[in-house]
Amino acid sequence: MISRRSLVTAIAATATTSARPAYRRCGGLAGYMEGLRHCVDHRDEAINLSAEINDERPSLRYAFAYDEIVNGRMVSLNMEVPRDKIAWMQDTMIRVKQQEKPVDIDRLIDTRLHDQAQLVGRR
Repeated sequence: MISRRSLVTAIAATATTSARPAYRRCGGLAGYMEGLRHCVDHRDEAINLSAEINDERPSLRYAFAYDEIVNGRMVSLNMEVPRDKIAWMQDTMIRVKQQEKPVDIDRLIDTRLHDQAQLVGRR
């Protein structure tokens, strides 16, 4: 069992964003982040929508998942890249022999889309 909270990071492939420059110009990522912020601010609506997407009724399972994600700060509302959590995950993967050797995390982190997105305010 892993003792730290799960690591969840949204990833946008360079090929996807390069092929769709309008995605960046029209604020695609900023819009995505506003959607996440709306979900965090509207608990019942987010729980109901999640259940609806899965053709189920809202239940304690959905409420529990929502509370764990939001209260555990497992979702970034400002598009930060959690380098410390990525390093922790890599260390764990090496320790449990799911990864042979470390990779240079800093080479893998690309904040260009984050820097270009026009987020309104910080949360």
